[in-house]
Amino acid sequence: LTSEEGDCDDTDPEVGAIDGDGDGFSRCNVDCDDNDPNAFPGAAELESETACMRDLDGDGWGQLEPVNAEVEAGTDCDDSSLHIYPGSAELESTTECMLDFDEDGYGAIENEAGASGTDCDDNDATRFPGDLDQDGASACDGDCDDNNAALNLIDEDGDGYTSCDGDLVDDNPEIA
Repeated sequence: LTSEEGDCDDTDPEVGAIDGDGDGFSRCNVDCDDNDPNAFPGAAELESETACMRDLDGDGWGQLEPVNAEVEAGTDCDDSSLHIYPGSAELESTTECMLDFDEDGYGAIENEAGASGTDCDDNDATRFPGDLDQDGASACDGDCDDNNAALNLIDEDGDGYTSCDGDLVDDNPEIA
């Protein structure tokens, strides 16, 4: 192609107006890797709307160690998972790279790709270490209904049963 036909650099055959990977960018409009549809300016829009990064999993965070030297490094510690990126477990850390599979704001205890969190069950968004009803216990602690403070793990009458165990009259030890 010539400059009249859209070629932005007639001296370099590698730079042309053709979008080789179908990502909407060519070498003429600063595609850093025209062989990879996941690498282009703004691919990692949560990190930078202009930097040319690779975002393989589409979570908005750029790959930490790109193989192409022309691609800028990002901060996604696991670019193969939508659930692991800096701040994914925002109730624990807005900067740590944690796994939050159930998207409840708490990171999984086991995380090979980044920091460990405190979520006791990262497959269930209703079980996390936060105490919603402020009764002193969370779903991770065994609270049977963390939206209702009347249902809790406190044995008010000392009969060995709590409201979570079905003790609906927890002020009378004679009635379980």
